[in-house]
Amino acid sequence: MPTFPVTGTSSSRLSELRKFSVSGTLSELYYTSTDPNVADGVNESLTMTAVTWTYYIGGITYVDDVVNQITSFTYDSLGYEEPNNFVDLPFIKDETKQNIIDKPEIDNNVFIIRQSLPVFQNVYRLQDISNLSELEKYAGGAKFNIINNT
Repeated sequence: MPTFPVTGTSSSRLSELRKFSVSGTLSELYYTSTDPNVADGVNESLTMTAVTWTYYIGGITYVDDVVNQITSFTYDSLGYEEPNNFVDLPFIKDETKQNIIDKPEIDNNVFIIRQSLPVFQNVYRLQDISNLSELEKYAGGAKFNIINNT
């Protein structure tokens, strides 16, 4: 079966091959590979860091031109007869999400239903209070009216 070259331009995908190293040689900074059909990685023999980067991702050969800031790719397709080159699945349109072009509206007027809170929640917190001065400081003094009878 004859192969057909597929070429084009895209955004750079070099960052997908970056390792977690901060400095070092090319093989310490990026995953390396010499064959696009074997593994993803940067081809060290075809890469000149100040001019071009050649790397492989998913069997596709990418070449980043650093000077002109263009990324081109090449891929050998097996033609229209190969079932792996096309996805033949039904598409589902959600009619409720069509023509949505604006940002969502945010309503700042939020109501809190006070009855849904536990009734004794604040009373249970009293078990951590050990003296009268802590009780005066509890919730800024807004919870209890403390009268000194002495």
